[in-house]
Amino acid sequence: MLKKDKLTVACEISVTTTVEHEVANLTKCLQTKFDHIIFVCKDKRRRTKVEAALNAELPDVKHIIYVAPDDILAALEQVDPQPKTTEGTIRGYKVKTNRSTLSAEEIAAKRKAITEAIARSLAKGEKI
Repeated sequence: MLKKDKLTVACEISVTTTVEHEVANLTKCLQTKFDHIIFVCKDKRRRTKVEAALNAELPDVKHIIYVAPDDILAALEQVDPQPKTTEGTIRGYKVKTNRSTLSAEEIAAKRKAITEAIARSLAKGEKI
């Protein structure tokens, strides 16, 4: 469970359990009245099966997000969008911060670029 102020988010992570077991867990999350539920599963077919099985049981469910592990940050952004611009004072200076929301693809591209930069840096260090 994730909690921020009055917002509550349940994260159900599926690795090896059956579709029926996952549907039962999601039903428990719904009964607990979480604001949002994020279902995380690496296998897209499994995510689709769980979503279909849950929709067959409870067709009116709207606040469950089905994602792959790499997309969980984007899902959290969707659940709790941060203000685009914030202002504050740091060490006596007025600081204005602009924040943009990234898509899952943009997050993956940035993560890949950082990983490649670190790998190049480590490779250069070994040659010296």
